[in-house]
Amino acid sequence: MNKYTQADGTVRNLTDSYTFTVTPLDSKTKQPYSITVTTYDRDVKDEDGNVTHKRGEIETVTKTYDGITTALDEADHRCGRGDQRDPHLVRPER
Repeated sequence: MNKYTQADGTVRNLTDSYTFTVTPLDSKTKQPYSITVTTYDRDVKDEDGNVTHKRGEIETVTKTYDGITTALDEADHRCGRGDQRDPHLVRPER
């Protein structure tokens, strides 16, 4: 499991980021790039105590290619079910 409980009872993740190296197979150069997913390591609450972000929820996703790091738009996040987009991460169409 990727969690532990602090002395005050707060449940936290052991890590808050995951980095994957991707090597494209269809590219002529096959130059790899990295994807880093940063998550909330604990529940984040507003002033009223309502959870605004759950532990493990994606906070940011970045892509690093050729030494340049770019933040990926929320609409670029995928939910791992084919080409469906995660409805929690996609901005509504106008």
